[in-house]
Amino acid sequence: MILGAAAGLLLMFGLVSLLCSAVVEVVSNLLQMRARYLLRGLRTMLDSTVTGKSTPVYGDVPGDGHGLPNPAVAQEKDLRGLHTAALDPDTAAHAAKVVNDLAVAANPPAGPSTAAVDTQGKVDAAQEALWTTPGGLTIALFGHPLIQSMQTKRISIGRFSKRNPPYLSAKMFARVLIDTLVPDSAGSTNLSRIERTVTQLPEGLPAKKSLLALVRRADGELQEFERLVEQWYDEHMARVSGWYKRWSKAVLACVGLAIAIAANIDTLHVAHSLYADQPIRTAVLAQVSEGTLCQEVTDPAQRAACVQREITDLKASSLPMGWSQVDVDGWTGWLVKVVGWLLTALAVSFGAPFWFDALQRLASLRGTGPKPA
Repeated sequence: MILGAAAGLLLMFGLVSLLCSAVVEVVSNLLQMRARYLLRGLRTMLDSTVTGKSTPVYGDVPGDGHGLPNPAVAQEKDLRGLHTAALDPDTAAHAAKVVNDLAVAANPPAGPSTAAVDTQGKVDAAQEALWTTPGGLTIALFGHPLIQSMQTKRISIGRFSKRNPPYLSAKMFARVLIDTLVPDSAGSTNLSRIERTVTQLPEGLPAKKSLLALVRRADGELQEFERLVEQWYDEHMARVSGWYKRWSKAVLACVGLAIAIAANIDTLHVAHSLYADQPIRTAVLAQVSEGTLCQEVTDPAQRAACVQREITDLKASSLPMGWSQVDVDGWTGWLVKVVGWLLTALAVSFGAPFWFDALQRLASLRGTGPKPA
């Protein structure tokens, strides 16, 4: 009886989590959250610890649970500006030119015609421009043709606009970074030129310290340096992935609470019905053993439709969901119901894979339903 009630709860949690996940995915796509977190990660990796002379920037360690340090919460508008700047080809091209000028000044052609004072003046000017540009090195990467080719069009109100790429491979990042630091089509890129350019980056850029360390570890081998840059990127993006997951988990819980209230999905009431009412428990267990549970449906629209059918079947089994029959006894009854809604939201925050995996294990323990893969 207890295992049967638990299986019913796990099924409900899994289905509601699937529905909420579809909503979160839509929100994430509309707000371009993966692209924004990619930009945040790159800025933290390359630019963020610079305390510019005129422009506020961000700290290196996230402190608000969503990838932003606490001081950066008040500067979200500036970060949206970074996202917009990366989409603007003129702004990105200008940032790329700043780094290009720095690279050219750091690697002057040999010969008596080169004046040391003039070269240092160019270096100082490029450093000043990069220093006072928020996210300058990050935006410069987005001025590279390889990344610009990954920007996709999207329809907005009255016009077409672009979307930044939500993902950048480690190999692509290393290639673009090296091309940005040493823009040269003649094939003469080598580790010495990279080191000279990196040495001239403004003090305080996290990229400068990290890249110089990688140059030393590469021991003069350009391919080894590329491999180390890829490894550095992968390790940092693992942190960025954690930031995005924390954001999506928080939004998932909020969506779960909204759906729990809108559809009156009260965990305490449902659990009591499953435990006390054998016909309801039997009907729900039949759905567990016979239903597909929508796990293999990949299309968001089809998955949402599948989840709605499964939830409709749950309601048809007289499981207490919805507002058609609500009998609440005074304010204490409403307090218990609010607790039930909060428990539903908390359960949803764990995600559908967690609950379906638990359901498979429980079904295997009971000897019925889908078997573990």
